[in-house]
Order: sequence, then C-alpha cells, then structure tokens
Amino acid sequence: MGKLTLVIADKDENYLSHLGNYIMVHYSGRFSLHLFSSFEDLSLFLESAGKHADILLYGCSFPEEAIVSEKVHTMIRLSENNTSHSDEDANTIFKYRHTERLIQDILHTYSKSSAGTFIPDGKASAGICAVHSASGGTGKTCIAAGLSMLAARRGLKCLYLNFESTPSTSFYFKGQSERSLSDVIYYLKERGDNLAVKLESGRCCDPASGVHYFLPPESACEFDELTGEDIDLFIGTIRSSSLADIIFIDLPSGLSRRNKLILKSCDKVIEICEHRAFSRYMKGVMEGDPGTGGSEETNEFSSRTFHILNKYSENASCDWYEKKNSGKFCCIIGDSEKLRFNRGEKLLIDLDQSFSASLGKLLDLIAAGGGVERCRSAGGVAFV
Repeated sequence: MGKLTLVIADKDENYLSHLGNYIMVHYSGRFSLHLFSSFEDLSLFLESAGKHADILLYGCSFPEEAIVSEKVHTMIRLSENNTSHSDEDANTIFKYRHTERLIQDILHTYSKSSAGTFIPDGKASAGICAVHSASGGTGKTCIAAGLSMLAARRGLKCLYLNFESTPSTSFYFKGQSERSLSDVIYYLKERGDNLAVKLESGRCCDPASGVHYFLPPESACEFDELTGEDIDLFIGTIRSSSLADIIFIDLPSGLSRRNKLILKSCDKVIEICEHRAFSRYMKGVMEGDPGTGGSEETNEFSSRTFHILNKYSENASCDWYEKKNSGKFCCIIGDSEKLRFNRGEKLLIDLDQSFSASLGKLLDLIAAGGGVERCRSAGGVAFV
C-alpha cells in the first residue's frame, strides 16, 4: 500500500484551500488528497467505481447518515466547538486547532480504527545517524540539535530523537503534542498494527526550525524497559517509513547496553571528543583500541564513525593533541562563548557563524565521505 487517501469535505472553501495547501506542502508523501466543498460532489466521488477514502474528514454541515460509508475506512467529524468529547464522539476533532496538531489527531484516529497494517511508501529509506560521546560535557546535544536544524534548513525532513536520561529537548525545540516518547514505548511493547502511523501521529514540529521530534517520556526509567527487539523494531520502522529523510539520534554518554544496540542499528555515528585526557581515553575505546579497553564490538562502530573534536581552543591545555593526531578527527569545532550563554532565544545555528559553518562542513562530510545518497523519489537522503 502507498499513500493514504484523505478526503476532506467542508463548505468553507477558504478553510479547505489553506488546509489542502499545507498538506500538499508538508505531507504530499503521506496523503493522496481530495477536497470537496459540496455534498453532491463528495457523493459522486464515493459512488464512482474504484474510488474510496481511507480517511474522510467532514464538516458538521455534511449529513453523516447520507455518506456512502462502505467506501470509507475511517470517518472523522470536524467540530467547530473546542470541547472535550465522550467516547461515543471519539472520531470528532476540533476543526480550528493548529494544523500540525490536526494532522497528528487524524493519523492517531486512523491508527486506532484500522485493523489492518498500513505499509508506508518506502521509496526513500531514511538515513540514521547517532550522535554520541563516550564521556559527558563534550557538547554532544548542541551538535546533534544544530545538525538537525541545519538539515531542516537545507530542505530535508529531519527527525531529532533524544534518548538521554535527562533530555534537554525543550531547550532547543518548541512544539505541541498530546503524546510523547512514553506513548512510543507503549506502541513498541504493544506490537500492534500501524506502528509507523502511530509514531507519526505522536511527533511534533518545531515551528522555528522545522525539525520534527518527540516530547520526552514521563519518566527516564521507561527507556530501561526497551529490549533489543523493541529497538530493532523502532529503528526499522522509522527507517522505512516516510517520517523523515534524515534522523539524528542523540544518545546519552557512555557505552550502555542500550547505546550499543542503537549504535549497531545506525548507518553513521558522530563521536564527539574534547581536550580532556579521559575523553582521549574513551576515544580509543570507541576506535576499538585494545590498549584503552576497546573490543571487536566497538571496533565495529569505528568503521562508520566520524570523530569530531569539539570546544577546541589554541589556549587550552591539550598535551595529547599533536599534529600526528589531527588526521584522526574529521572535523574540529572551535569553542564558542555565544553558545555557552545561549538561553534559547534564537536558533542554535544562528548564534555563531563559525559554529554553523563547522556543522555545515560536517553535514557535507557525512554526505560525501561515505555517506549520503540523494533519493530521487522524495528529495530525501539515505546512507549507503
């Protein structure tokens, strides 16, 4: 199955036009869209041979009892009153809510009412890149969030995932959703149908940067419930769905069991390092150096890892950073006071031109150095 057939019927032609334009711009890969402002035209469409609607979104002025319901999988009524609805009115959503939230509710309602499994288009396989640091305090999240913003600015549909125990997602991105990573973990455990649609209905979008992300779970302990099968299912679903062209996973520091499972599933790994001696030691671990406790398991990561030296300063104590080591870093990012004192008023990539330029080079490096292949189908990217 390819796209979902979404039919929207409402007598307000201005509302139809604005909603239709938004869907065509942002969700053309998810929906095949049909708009009707008259009941007669809607009826002719549904009565035509071979025509159907996976989802029918209809205004209150359209008589539900007269709609050819056998040609419609999920019917959702647009309410003009923003009030809570009973279970009997579960397929009713508020007409004038934020468009992104409206799309989330549409997908969520469809995923609950569908007994079958919707298989996304799958023409473009999303590239998945983990951003990791073996030790804390290296500026890992700042780089992961910045890369996500920069990718979105370049026109890619970007998904940012934060798996830290104490996530700082809300510091970089502002969005609204009634669901969070707690719901994602529940969906994974449930092993139900339409996982990709459920995941899409739970994400939110930062209006300033255009980055998609999930709100943090209610408790960080929920991450500990994830098994290897859960992680494989999650990574496989977001890779094959149309959730994003490129996905950055912000991992907690260290080499926990969960981190190793995620690192194994990712196409590329960005490993952040800084001046401190301990950071140098852990860099050796990630490179699989037996002298620093590396193993065959970590050596597997090294073949697809980009090592980044962050917070570099010529005045910093850096006895181990010699010319012979410079070739071991794919990118060197200078220290920045502008980033250090940022309070979230501006986009991260607009605070420091040097930082933004370094991230741009890193994104280009991933794309060119082993990295990313343009997909003609959706303009997305897929790691190779």
